[in-house]
Amino acid sequence: MQILWHRYRAILVAGIFLLLITIVLQSLGFILIDPREVAENTIIFSLWWGLLSFVFFKIDHAENKGAIIGPAVALIGLLVLAISLDTRMNIPDNPVTVTLVTLFWMYLAYVLSPTFVRKHRVFIVMLYGLLCLGFAYVRLTNPHYRDWLGFFIPAFLLPIPLLILLWLYEQWKWFQTLKADKAKAELALLKSQINPHFFFNTLNNLYALTINQSPEAPEVILKLAEMMRYVIYDSREAFVPLEQEVRYLQNFIELHQIRHHQQVDVQFRQHTAPGMYIAPLLLMILVENAFKHGVERQPENAFVHLDLETTAQTIVFRVTNSQELASAPTGGGIGLENLRKRLALIYPKKHTLILQTTPGVFVAELQIQVV
Repeated sequence: MQILWHRYRAILVAGIFLLLITIVLQSLGFILIDPREVAENTIIFSLWWGLLSFVFFKIDHAENKGAIIGPAVALIGLLVLAISLDTRMNIPDNPVTVTLVTLFWMYLAYVLSPTFVRKHRVFIVMLYGLLCLGFAYVRLTNPHYRDWLGFFIPAFLLPIPLLILLWLYEQWKWFQTLKADKAKAELALLKSQINPHFFFNTLNNLYALTINQSPEAPEVILKLAEMMRYVIYDSREAFVPLEQEVRYLQNFIELHQIRHHQQVDVQFRQHTAPGMYIAPLLLMILVENAFKHGVERQPENAFVHLDLETTAQTIVFRVTNSQELASAPTGGGIGLENLRKRLALIYPKKHTLILQTTPGVFVAELQIQVV
């Protein structure tokens, strides 16, 4: 609401300011308004109104208002100088006036979008500099210069909409880049939230194994190192081979089986085709959720069944795990919410996540279209 109020206020102030300036300039004889040209006057007034509204809105939102007020005063002074010289010299199609008005519009464009003008300054300055020199030469040397107006008027006006379109295109590209950077930052944050407790628990378990001089300790160290390398290095890629993700899941499952002394029924069935790629650490969330809410909360008769199938265009991953009868449905945990956010960012409208809870059993099925 506050932003809308600032916009409406800028439009209102710009309209009043433009109306007063128009009345003053007309009374002083600087401009002449033909009351018969209603459409032309309306269009010109609307264009100036919109432009000034943007300027006033930008001034209102600027942290350093002095940095904008100074150029605004300089612009007004440049425009007044151009009108004064045109009135005093009384020369039709005065090249000095044309040059000053051109400088006014170029400086105004720089004030409104300095980055864009600096980027294309060579083209803009050369184009309008040559046009101003060419017009001055024709105006001063050719008594039939009006025959050239059919060339110079479009030459001055046509680049303006083209430059505006170029500016809009660059703004669109900047916005798309900003969205992509935001998505990358969100993905990095979501990845950083994966599995911290698992690694701490595994290290504690490894400490116990080394104290007891268990022969399983070297195997645990090797698997943990491989998993950490995958998380730290391989998962930086946007997509990884499905085989790497599966290997990570297998290491996770084997470490959990070493950690839990009770017998856990873990089955991992795979029917996959080579050459498939997937965003890293997606499937892991479902497996971790199954162990967290199934195995760790159920002291006996726990099970985790994993099914992974692929077609030419789809990856289907189904996880079925035991669940305490008294536990709440596990459809809204942090891990699953993390998964939903990542899927929305990476596979928008190309995924399906189905969660089903029945007494003692929780089923999660993820389908991803990879093509």
